[in-house]
Amino acid sequence: MIAATPERYQLKSLHEDISLMDRKLAHLQNFEVFATNDLRDAALRKMHTRRETLVKKARVLRDEGIEFLPSEIPLSLRTETEIVARQNAEEQPVPPSAAIPIDQHRRSA
Repeated sequence: MIAATPERYQLKSLHEDISLMDRKLAHLQNFEVFATNDLRDAALRKMHTRRETLVKKARVLRDEGIEFLPSEIPLSLRTETEIVARQNAEEQPVPPSAAIPIDQHRRSA
């Protein structure tokens, strides 16, 4: 069993915060109404700066060797090969031998 350290939870929290910032940035770009484009650009720069600070902290923890699950990495920080590998894993059908027959499922319930 892997011993969970506070740094591991801190890295997980940073990854969650980065994902939240990504969603906030997308909302600002697509749905938020601003009086001028300058105000929109200022808000986007401010949010992007906050996100970059979180990304730098997460990279420092990763470089220090803090363990994490690959599924915890925000989509925006994943490499192209990680994204393709995850999509391929999700698209693979369940083999018939792994499926539980309906009769057995009803009996166990």
